[in-house]
Amino acid sequence: MSQPVILWSHRLPAAPVGIAAAREAGNILAADRSGELLLYDRKGKLSGQSRRSAVELLAASDDGAAFGVAARNRQFAWLGPDLLPLWEQSLTENPTALAIDSHGEYLAIADAGNRLHLLTRNGKLWTPPIESSRPVRYLAFVPTAPILLAAADFGLVTAFDFRTRQWAWSDNPVVHVGGLACDGEGKFIGIACYSEGIRRYSLDGESVPPVVTPEPCRLFATSFDGNRVLTAGLGESITVLSGSGQVLIAHCFDHPVRDLALFPLGDRAVIALEDGRVIGIKLAN
Repeated sequence: MSQPVILWSHRLPAAPVGIAAAREAGNILAADRSGELLLYDRKGKLSGQSRRSAVELLAASDDGAAFGVAARNRQFAWLGPDLLPLWEQSLTENPTALAIDSHGEYLAIADAGNRLHLLTRNGKLWTPPIESSRPVRYLAFVPTAPILLAAADFGLVTAFDFRTRQWAWSDNPVVHVGGLACDGEGKFIGIACYSEGIRRYSLDGESVPPVVTPEPCRLFATSFDGNRVLTAGLGESITVLSGSGQVLIAHCFDHPVRDLALFPLGDRAVIALEDGRVIGIKLAN
């Protein structure tokens, strides 16, 4: 079993909030508890920096032209590639999930009042707020389909169809969810279910055989073709699996994993550790 190669490493000024990957551009946006926003290019060089207080949620378009942030004060903003805000707005309830589509056309933000808000790149509401049966904690756009995936932390996985402007399908699994991700075409849609591994769905909501993970799965990301899956549990370890669940790479860091991102080919990843380090790694082919 091969091991990842460390390509670069930086320590944030404070513990990380999380990271968001501009997957095609190869950039990583990181936020920490001190309010720093730091943008790293594919070689790990700092290419942008800004400061915003109380940031809790991050999102990035795949082309690196747009970033989204949401804060504890209910403010959220659309940032350009220089991390300067193009517009800012506020919610009446606390934000719970955030996503930007691959091409930087739409921002989706959910709130604690069971509402999903969809806005265009100009900050205009694309449709009136959409009600959900539970507060949405995770959002993910399918890169090549007009579908927005959403999940609660328990009992709800659903998909919104931009063509009909309605929820296309919904499932109510009796599991706790730690993460939501999909591949480029929506052939690998999954939720991290801790002890149950990754529960999977097709693009039309049908159940697909799950991926069994070697340890409880809290976070995961997929390559564009879905043939590589990067997972992390509750501790210091990461695992790279094939799309069918075969373990390809396993590695243990010296601090717990806070967040992770996998780039489209599945050959590079970025890991954020609880001690403040953000680490770029190469994964063996």
